[in-house]
Amino acid sequence: MLEQPIPKVFLFVPATRPERIDKAFATGADEVIIDWEDTVSAEEKSIGRANTATYCAQKNAQAVWVRINSAQSVHHAEDLAAAKNLPNLKGVLLSKTER
Repeated sequence: MLEQPIPKVFLFVPATRPERIDKAFATGADEVIIDWEDTVSAEEKSIGRANTATYCAQKNAQAVWVRINSAQSVHHAEDLAAAKNLPNLKGVLLSKTER
């Protein structure tokens, strides 16, 4: 079994601010989470998803996580579909999970 160090520092970056992704990694954060949820307005959800896809497709992109909208959100299905197609995706965080 591969030993994985336990991450200690997680930094969230709004998906509408892709220029902050590399800056977040430069701080020494263990993981960077691109937020498609609270930090992105409803009108900018598709822009945030597109920004994330553009970042992840770069040759030198580091692997990231994405936080998607809750299962009760009208944006959830689109978030899942977009996340499925992302290269360099470490994982998905589901917000506001109660069960």
